[in-house]
Amino acid sequence: GPSTFGPSQNYTITGVNSGGSTSVTISIGIRDFAPTNLYYGDQDLILRKNQSLGIAGIVPFYTGGNIVTFSVTPALPDGLFLSPSNGAILGTPSEKTNLTSYTIVGTNSGGSTSVVVKIKINDEPPVLEYASTSYSFQRNSPLTPITPILAGGAVTSWEISPTTLPVGLSFNSSTGVITGTGTAVTLPQQYTVRARNDGGAGSFVFTIAITEIPPSNITYSNTTYTWDKVYINPVTGLPP
Repeated sequence: GPSTFGPSQNYTITGVNSGGSTSVTISIGIRDFAPTNLYYGDQDLILRKNQSLGIAGIVPFYTGGNIVTFSVTPALPDGLFLSPSNGAILGTPSEKTNLTSYTIVGTNSGGSTSVVVKIKINDEPPVLEYASTSYSFQRNSPLTPITPILAGGAVTSWEISPTTLPVGLSFNSSTGVITGTGTAVTLPQQYTVRARNDGGAGSFVFTIAITEIPPSNITYSNTTYTWDKVYINPVTGLPP
């Protein structure tokens, strides 16, 4: 059989005898082995928004003949594209998406092979900060709310550890804000706040202390005090 493959080419075959000749033109092409068993390792690809897939991307595997062209339907998520030559999934996803099925087809002259790949784009993790790493408030004085500073992806849940704040303070599990009025003196205590979404978590560590109220309005019954000098006997050590 043929050892190489190539496009169709016309050939003219002529039959001759003493009475004359006849001929026919036929077209012969050698097709490659059809590709088979196309797959991408993990058929459920969980990716992260704004995280590049790198230079190589996610490269497929297959058996059989060499694939010449790749195609995908529907179009990949925004920021991703399919290399038509080697089938690699490349790019940087720019939008969060739900798990969606994509059919990728690899084709050569002998046929095609296909695979369904599911892709989900998670959000980028939150980046969390607070204005300070150390907070100190006076007892019985309403504190200025401790408010988070956020970047990155949207936060879907908040948590603080340890969960017990100084008496009178509270942590808002929807916003990450700490409010209230400390009513008992508390030594500095370290707390870790975490902001989460489906792409990961951001965290920040700070301390909170509640200090005593400073003394004020110290008074004496008089503003002037006068004492007489007293002689002390140097021998007895006593006054006369």
